[in-house]
Amino acid sequence: KKYRQIRVANKVFLCHIWSNGGRGILHALGFEENGAHLEMGPDVGSLPSHRMKDLSSAIVMLEELMKDQEDVAKSAIQQPRGADGRGTGRANWG
Repeated sequence: KKYRQIRVANKVFLCHIWSNGGRGILHALGFEENGAHLEMGPDVGSLPSHRMKDLSSAIVMLEELMKDQEDVAKSAIQQPRGADGRGTGRANWG
């Protein structure tokens, strides 16, 4: 149960995940609100294999999305060519 329960009032969780779109993702993954916590799966025993597979697939997709976003952020933004067509600006600055 320890690894299937998230305390919603946790400051970091609340600010960075719960308030920024993570709520919908967690619900889509099968977490349910139960008082001050989000919970997934039965109280005892392991999750069914199809739920584990769904979670694993979702984690892979989210990691790929995060990597893609990091790659876009790292890539240089190419500036448009200048007004004179040589790549310099109006004041002939490079």
